[in-house]
Amino acid sequence: MTDAGDRTIITGASGWIGRVATDVVLPLGPTDGAHLVLAARMGRTLDDRAGRRPVVPVESLRALAPGIPTVMIHAGFPTQDQVEAMGADAYRETTTALRSVILEVIQHLAPLDLVYLSSGAASSVARGVRVPPRTQAYGEAKLADEAVFTDSIAATGGRLCIVRAFAVSGPYMTKPRTYALGNMILQALDSGSISVHATHPVRRSYMAIDDMLRVALHAVGEIGPGEAVTFETAGEVVEVGDLASRVLSVLGSDPAAVSRPPRDPGAPADDYLGDPRGVGALAARAGVTPATLDAQIAATAQWLREQAGS
Repeated sequence: MTDAGDRTIITGASGWIGRVATDVVLPLGPTDGAHLVLAARMGRTLDDRAGRRPVVPVESLRALAPGIPTVMIHAGFPTQDQVEAMGADAYRETTTALRSVILEVIQHLAPLDLVYLSSGAASSVARGVRVPPRTQAYGEAKLADEAVFTDSIAATGGRLCIVRAFAVSGPYMTKPRTYALGNMILQALDSGSISVHATHPVRRSYMAIDDMLRVALHAVGEIGPGEAVTFETAGEVVEVGDLASRVLSVLGSDPAAVSRPPRDPGAPADDYLGDPRGVGALAARAGVTPATLDAQIAATAQWLREQAGS
């Protein structure tokens, strides 16, 4: 991405992680259409920090010229809510079709490096953790991607970094009401108070998406041809009631303005937490100091506030 002849491809470029990925790579090399290719399931025009640029349909990547050193960040994937919207069978067909397209692109272009944005749901499914049906379907699809892309990159001699993203933060958040952090920020901005509905312990740990991507781009550069590395995102562990208070405090409201039903002492905890050891060591070697939870709240809130005012 730093050489004039290199090419960077970002899939899911119109989505949350893809938009942040574009911001991360913009300073790293040429950004014209020959060197930075943005793709998504549907073509469109995207406004980014460098101006307006086209987003091409992901299928069109199969027509790109091979033989050019390529780094690929694959962040395009139907979200968990689409399992219920489509139905499980249609969701499986959609993710299988997307996987086939990306596999063809890998075989055609033989990227030097591939960063694949997987999910903590893949870790949960792999560990046999009991999860809701939509999370099960989503995690199974992500695991299938991981296996196929690992084999394909090994065959083409490239390098692969799989990022199992658990709870993340940052600008460009899509459907913020469906995420705990986004929902809390919007509640705080709207009323200066937050309602938490969970009666059982719910613990999360957040990592800023830009930090996650910088670590991933460093991690893929540490390994050899045909190799793969996987890490899970992690950060300060916080229970959602405490997260609500932190959001209110960061946004200048009363941190005690949190309402919540009585807790059920016998209810099992909902812990969706990545292993901090791998990402911590990688971040240190990459020279990345992960943003604190308060800084992540502030950055995400700033973007959501700007969207509300636009």
